[in-house]
Amino acid sequence: MKTIKKVFFSAAIASLAFVSCKEEKIKEEKSAGIVLENMDTSVKPTDDFFRHVNGTWLDKTEIPDDQTSWGGFNQLRKKTDADVLDILNTAIEQKDFPKIKDAEGNEIDSDQEKAVNYYQTIMDTVARNKQGKAPVMPYLAKVNEIKTKKDVETYLTNMAPYGGGGFYGFGVYNDLKNSSQYAGYMGGGSLGLSRDYYVDAAVKDKLDKYQEFMAKMLQEFGDDEATAKKNAATIVDFETSLAKPMMTKEESRDIRKLYNPMSIADLQNLAPAIDWQAHLNGIGVKDLDTIIVTDLGYFKAMSDIFSKRSVEDIKLLLRWNTINSSLGSLSTDLETANWEFYSKEMRGAKKQRPRDESALSNLNGAIGEALGKLYVEKQLPWMSEVTKEKALEKLHKLTVKIAYPDVWKDYSKLQVTGLEDGGSYFENAINVTKWNYAENMEKLGKEVDRTEWGMSPQTVNAYFNPVNNEIVFPAAILQP
Repeated sequence: MKTIKKVFFSAAIASLAFVSCKEEKIKEEKSAGIVLENMDTSVKPTDDFFRHVNGTWLDKTEIPDDQTSWGGFNQLRKKTDADVLDILNTAIEQKDFPKIKDAEGNEIDSDQEKAVNYYQTIMDTVARNKQGKAPVMPYLAKVNEIKTKKDVETYLTNMAPYGGGGFYGFGVYNDLKNSSQYAGYMGGGSLGLSRDYYVDAAVKDKLDKYQEFMAKMLQEFGDDEATAKKNAATIVDFETSLAKPMMTKEESRDIRKLYNPMSIADLQNLAPAIDWQAHLNGIGVKDLDTIIVTDLGYFKAMSDIFSKRSVEDIKLLLRWNTINSSLGSLSTDLETANWEFYSKEMRGAKKQRPRDESALSNLNGAIGEALGKLYVEKQLPWMSEVTKEKALEKLHKLTVKIAYPDVWKDYSKLQVTGLEDGGSYFENAINVTKWNYAENMEKLGKEVDRTEWGMSPQTVNAYFNPVNNEIVFPAAILQP
């Protein structure tokens, strides 16, 4: 559920350069915060400051074919990815992981080993191609079993731990009026594209391409050509009807509009087509007095649409949601088809990233802190306690998180099966989704955990979280 957006730093703060020197070399080695040879001094800063600072770099730099943008952050991410991949490959070769035992004394995989297992199942394309579409077929069978609208509601409830099926989703986040406490939020489901592509005639060509891509994928999953085209048209029309009442991007940036606390009875009156109490009970939410609805207009319209659409149309949409969300973790031909539309057609990439870099990106997004434990063991010898203390002293009015968490995520309940035990990328990805859901639900009604990080240490970025009044600098950005 995309309810709250953290404010991320961009290249615009490049002047706040971090120099990661060893303490004993600081006096003898200095780095400029601005690279002079990147400037175009023929342009007056009062005429075009951006061009004045970056003009020569812009003229001499090309975007790599496997990227859709390029800049200082991208360059540092490329370097960091190479460092992390070297660490991963060494870990795979040496298999030297901490020994962990569960409460009963049984030896279990450490977080570092889970990171390696996850990475290897992504990289094992032979096994993925042998499995083909088989891993997702049981989930498509669940859609096919739906007979009534009540079955649809039951399906959406049962699928909540797996990422949801669409239409709506429940999540837990800081209460925006009481940031020390977690609250329950109900947000709208995601679509195959962002809202603008459904409502802006200027990008209709992209919506048409999306429909073509959808029809092609439906054929891959059993529809004949004519049926696939008909079903794709129905699904795009359905998604468009859901997109129109959604908040615009501008509206969703106004946090006040996202904060609409109400009782379950009030939600029932707002969107009567869904039995909300049954849904909340089904996902394990008990005795909830207040729920925060993020988009009132969408929920009102969604309820009406849900009532009027046929069960068969809804099953089509649910089937497509299942297929579309799974393409990247199945066989390489489906993964490539997914890339060709979402990265090449929609974002302008010319070629796919190297497989190991792409796998690393997926690993970072899934269990980034498990990998982060490997990373910080190898990448932080330069960061003395003096450096950390000075940074904290400078920013003492904020909660400042530097390099890596003081308290790591607890992955002990997460099952990530390795190749030798028959693990697959698809099933490991499902397990991560279920684990994330359970961890999020566990927070409801509790005090906010201010030790939690929203980025892993190997992430080249930083963020300010206004709800917690904290500023966070992962280890990977603390490099020149």
